[in-house]
Amino acid sequence: MIRAYDDTYMDDVLMNLPMVFDIAINDLGMDADEFAAKFAASDVAKGIEQGIPEYLCGHTGPELLGMILGERMTDKVIPTDCSPEYWAGWILAQLQWELDMPFMEIFRSFPMSLIIEMYNPYHEAPDSKAIQEIRQFVWPGNTLQLIRKSRNYSQSQLARISGVKLHTIQSYESGALDIKKASGNTLFCLAKTLCCSMEDLMR
Repeated sequence: MIRAYDDTYMDDVLMNLPMVFDIAINDLGMDADEFAAKFAASDVAKGIEQGIPEYLCGHTGPELLGMILGERMTDKVIPTDCSPEYWAGWILAQLQWELDMPFMEIFRSFPMSLIIEMYNPYHEAPDSKAIQEIRQFVWPGNTLQLIRKSRNYSQSQLARISGVKLHTIQSYESGALDIKKASGNTLFCLAKTLCCSMEDLMR
C-alpha cells in the first residue's frame, strides 16, 4: 500500500502525537473525545494524513497542540512518563499510518476514550495486539475494500478503471470469492489502479 508518508517520519510522529494527547487531556483537563474531535478536524490532523512534512516533523508536540487550540503552548511541560493518554496517542499514530485512514473516520468507529481504556492490559503487550484489536472495529472488511476506500473509489469506478468486472470486485469484498485465488492479471489490474502491490491486496 502506498501511504501518505514514508515510515522514516514515524519516529517524529510517534514522539509528537502522544505528547499532544497527553498534554491536552492531563495538563489542560480536556475531555478525551472532545479533544479528539477537535484534533481530527484540525489542519494538524489533515497535514499528518496528507504526509505534509511541516506537520510530521516540523514542530514539537506542544507546538502542534497550540496550532490545534489556536494558542501558544510551547511553555507546557513535556511528559516524561507513559500515561494511558500518551500510550493511546502512540497507538493512534501507528494505526492511522497502517490503515492510511483519516483520524475522524477512526474515531467514528473507535473513540479516543476507548483507546485510552485499552491501556490496561494492552500497554504490556506488543503494540500490534492493540492495533489488531482496534482495527477490527474501525475496518471490519478486507484489504481490497480498505485500499479502495482509501483511494476514494466506488466499486463501480474501480471496475471501470481497472477493467475487472464489478461483480468480481463485489465478490472479493464480500468474501464470496477468495482474492488470494485471483488470477495474476486480475491482481495486476487492481493493484495498478489502486497504486499498491499485488501482495497488499492478498493480506
